[in-house]
Amino acid sequence: MSRQDQFVGLSSRAQELIRGCGKKHYTGKADQYEVVSQRCSDSLWIDIPEVVDCVKVETGLNYVSGMFDKEYQLKQHTLRSGTVYQETTQAVPWSSGPVIFTCLEDEDRTVVQNSMWTEEEMEAYL
Repeated sequence: MSRQDQFVGLSSRAQELIRGCGKKHYTGKADQYEVVSQRCSDSLWIDIPEVVDCVKVETGLNYVSGMFDKEYQLKQHTLRSGTVYQETTQAVPWSSGPVIFTCLEDEDRTVVQNSMWTEEEMEAYL
């Protein structure tokens, strides 16, 4: 049996918290662009609406180390409401290598309890 990292990540409950609707949303803002005709000297100004993803996913503040100095950068999830969740390490039990379980923490760095794995759920991966 080979030794390797097993990055499991977030529980289904945590994924539900950060899923969003999957659509783009209009922010109420628009950028103006000038369109110039190549055939004549006319130009036209148009407004292009600014749209954003329902959930913005970026590189987070936290990371977790696996075997052989491999680092896994965890993510930050910003909801349209302005709520920000950071992924953080919940547990790293060993089963032929580290098995990495993550959960979410809020802006106060408090773990979101309903994003955590249960003992039974983690046992199923070991």
